[in-house]
Amino acid sequence: MVACLLWMPIVIYVPALAFNQVTGVNIHTITPIVCLICIFYTSVGGLKAVVWTDVIQSGVTLGALLVVLIKGVVSVGGPAVVWERNMASNRIEPPNFDPDPTVRHTAWVFLIGGSVWYTYGVSCSQDMIQRYLSLPTLGAARRASRGFVCGMLLVYSILFSLGMLIYATYHDCDPLTTNLAKAKDQLLPLFVMDTFQGYPGAAGVFVAGIFSAALSSLSSALNALAAIAFEDFCKPYFGNTLSESQIGYILRGSVLLFGAVSVVFIYIVEHLGAVMQLTMTLSSTSGGPLFGLFVMGIFMPWVNATGALYGGLAGLCSMAYLCFRSQASLATGEIIYTSKNVSIAGCMYQFENTTKPEPTFDEMEKSFHHISYLYFTLFGTFVSCLVGSVVSLVKKSENEELLNQQLLAPFIRKYLSEKCQPTEQRELTETMLEKTVHNDIHRPE
Repeated sequence: MVACLLWMPIVIYVPALAFNQVTGVNIHTITPIVCLICIFYTSVGGLKAVVWTDVIQSGVTLGALLVVLIKGVVSVGGPAVVWERNMASNRIEPPNFDPDPTVRHTAWVFLIGGSVWYTYGVSCSQDMIQRYLSLPTLGAARRASRGFVCGMLLVYSILFSLGMLIYATYHDCDPLTTNLAKAKDQLLPLFVMDTFQGYPGAAGVFVAGIFSAALSSLSSALNALAAIAFEDFCKPYFGNTLSESQIGYILRGSVLLFGAVSVVFIYIVEHLGAVMQLTMTLSSTSGGPLFGLFVMGIFMPWVNATGALYGGLAGLCSMAYLCFRSQASLATGEIIYTSKNVSIAGCMYQFENTTKPEPTFDEMEKSFHHISYLYFTLFGTFVSCLVGSVVSLVKKSENEELLNQQLLAPFIRKYLSEKCQPTEQRELTETMLEKTVHNDIHRPE
């Protein structure tokens, strides 16, 4: 729940930024409207509405990005011009293998930290799990997962290309320096307005694409939160005494409540820096310990329930401090990352240059919270697993012989003795698991 609540305000904030750049409408005017639209169809349609709107919205988003990319490349003079201008300004660099964890982006940061962050996102987040469980078979879930990875590779390739294209377009007149754009996250909407200024309605199509992506993510998170609220906070106390209408009221009320909380959190998010880094940082606050719990459960048979509880809490507390300290340092200017040089030599309009030289990150004394934000999830996972292991060794469980090997990774099972769980108990547990999965899949809407 913490993971979703920290993530949803960013999801709403992103399209609001684009809408503000295109129309000038205040961010805090448009965000409640976006949230209300999403709350409406999520409450009425449930998971089925979320899945089908995701399909349509993903198509709109991908189509809008492709149109912007193709038209932009043609306008700037072709792919060769884009590549040449980025190479000339050192925007394209060879891999950096510096092992220093405080360097923001290196090959090791992406390969290790980035992989852990993404593995958590596709394997432990509630909105992804609900997607897997909505499929009829395990094979279908695996195919969906592979398709998701391929689709995201395509999306990231388009986004990287758009970044190069935007620089190639404004290589001699930086919009941030001239105050045409107030933040880096508004560069793409500005580029769309400039590129499609002769095509009425084109900017609206782009904004529709951005809103589609946001609504897709927001509806999934709201649906996941409503399911968690009912299953883990209401059902244990009321059991099977609730009627279908009462369950519907609880689920819809949960969606409305969580949507309102997200709108309020936007007032905080807008002061916390660039969206991409902020997303990964906030998701790591709960993502690190949550991933640690899954790692302990699947790969570490010596960890018991007490160890997992204290390990998760230790990871959550340490990550809350680390992420807060990091974002506070960015907001106050204690941490400043070096940027590539920009030029305003080719600007053909009047502007007031208010930028001031600032100290670079490399000139400051580095502390622990200066580690790359992509390592945050890995750090939270490590703390959770370490504390969980220590507590489990100190406070051993009396029921370790009942360990169900089917809940462990296959390559871990061969190191365990068959006496970890009696055969009868194993068979009973497996039967219960199969029935649970079958009921989840075939539950009436």
